[in-house]
Amino acid sequence: MKNFSRFLLWTLVFALLLLGIDQLLLHMRLDLPVYRETRSFYLDLRGRLLGTGPSRPRSVEEVIESTDEPPATHPRPQGTRETTPSDTGPGYLYVDREGNLNFADTLADVPARYRSEAQKMTR
Repeated sequence: MKNFSRFLLWTLVFALLLLGIDQLLLHMRLDLPVYRETRSFYLDLRGRLLGTGPSRPRSVEEVIESTDEPPATHPRPQGTRETTPSDTGPGYLYVDREGNLNFADTLADVPARYRSEAQKMTR
């Protein structure tokens, strides 16, 4: 009987601890990157387990639109112009000597020795 009551006591302590962590992640908003990511993961997991989350998988567009942070921008090399998807065309894909996968906007951007093996990407 003593072992069973000890088991019940520790089960109750564990359940209360889990409930406290659940409430902390639900209601407290801290501006710490690790906490934000953990909270986001937990809310998504909790929603899926309880059936209150999204009923269908979200599309890439929905995920991009729901982000709080703007996409990271990298400076363009000097002398290059900004391109849009409509003026880049399908692009080309090739593998170099080291086995690295490379992308090029036009066939002229592919090094001469790899042009015969370059594959045109389709959308």
